[in-house]
Amino acid sequence: MVEINLYPRTKSFSVLLELFPPVLAKNFMPEWYKNQDIYYRYLDAQKDKVVNLPQERIRKVRQCPAIQDVLKDGIVIKAWSDFYVSKVDEGAYYWEMDIGNNGLIETPHKDWLWIDSHSVDQTSPMELNGIKNYGILKFVTPFFFFTPPGYGLEFTDPFYHHRRNIKILPGKVETDKWHEVNFPFEFYFDLETFDKKTLFVKAGDPLIVARPYKIEKQDINLKVNDWTPEYVDKQHKNDIFNAATGGVWSRYKRFKKEEEE
Repeated sequence: MVEINLYPRTKSFSVLLELFPPVLAKNFMPEWYKNQDIYYRYLDAQKDKVVNLPQERIRKVRQCPAIQDVLKDGIVIKAWSDFYVSKVDEGAYYWEMDIGNNGLIETPHKDWLWIDSHSVDQTSPMELNGIKNYGILKFVTPFFFFTPPGYGLEFTDPFYHHRRNIKILPGKVETDKWHEVNFPFEFYFDLETFDKKTLFVKAGDPLIVARPYKIEKQDINLKVNDWTPEYVDKQHKNDIFNAATGGVWSRYKRFKKEEEE
């Protein structure tokens, strides 16, 4: 178990963690995931409902183990304020975090920015969807991240939560040594193609996903091999067992564990 600690940058920022606390990702699943019916292989699990077998045998995305493992891994950091960015005219942009508009919350210093930026000189080689002749924006977080010695945090966009207006740029930070992490982002599309356009992120919505990782140098020995019947046969055996047990991932994993033991 890896302990992740968040601390507000200032006493006044404590209220933001109280109002919009980060949560374990497994406890903050997307609505589309929670609302999907589960595929049941056996009729006695259908609980007397009318069964349309061809339809019932269509597996839902919710049952994809690769997606499940990503969705349940790490913590979800919620937006700590409503956020807007607008193209209001040709070449004219406006952005704000509403928490900074009324002076109700004390900031660390008078030049504090809730939204900062990276210039075109920094980001142009990456060909990101930013603001023309300006660069990209970044969220300045009101809290610090602490992890145990030897562990850092990897930050990614919460893709499966279906927010499709801004996209957090991924990164890995050794948060056992450096605790301030801010989050640059690009737009999902080129705002120059619109005459006027506003993007909005609501306070409390998933903003970032953080996952712990072990900080260690891992040399990779990559091998690209010729076709080998031994490995094809191994996967064929896996396919047979998977099909024979209804394609249930939990049963397949138990089988592989028992086989290895």
